[in-house]
Amino acid sequence: MHNVRLFFEKKDRAKYISHLDMNRCFQRALKRSKLPVWYTQGFNPHMYLTFALPLSLGFESERESVDLRFTEELDLGLAAKRLATCLPAGLRVLELAPPREKPAAIASADYLVIAKTEDPADWAAAFERFVQQERIITQKRSKKKGMVEVDLKPMVHACKVEAGDGEVQVRLNLPAGCSENVNPTLLLDAFEQSAGVTADAVSVLRTRILTADGVDFA
Repeated sequence: MHNVRLFFEKKDRAKYISHLDMNRCFQRALKRSKLPVWYTQGFNPHMYLTFALPLSLGFESERESVDLRFTEELDLGLAAKRLATCLPAGLRVLELAPPREKPAAIASADYLVIAKTEDPADWAAAFERFVQQERIITQKRSKKKGMVEVDLKPMVHACKVEAGDGEVQVRLNLPAGCSENVNPTLLLDAFEQSAGVTADAVSVLRTRILTADGVDFA
């Protein structure tokens, strides 16, 4: 049995594929590729697939990962090409490689948020004032306690705002992983409620997944 990590891009229409359907999508693609994928044992055997950090519905990503196992040793470059021909539009194989870190090593993620607006300078200025507050209090859902009050200010590890032609680009680094996870929409919703400023459309692209050392998860 050989553990491998598949890195892939999820963009365009693929951003509307839910996490559950992503699992099914990769199962179908792997079956079509005829790669020797390992199945779990027992009364209900199923293909072993583990996504390190599931992506929210509607988000795009430049580098996602899913762990799987092969029953025999393969040329991972050729295996990646075989799988690439079986995936739908919007899902692009980047590489297959032996896993280096465990998913528990994930500590944060970088995001690019693009807000379409008629007044990009005003939106950008309002957002910068918002994130520069001493505290950013909002409500966050907890699995054990339901809705709880949280301060997002210490969770925004980095923020860069740039106004352009008809849009504002916001680059964020937020906690991600098993111990703590902050969805960028939580910050954006808090901004809209606090500042009373809305955008015509907002898109979110996850650009990197990082370990506590600040290096790419691999």
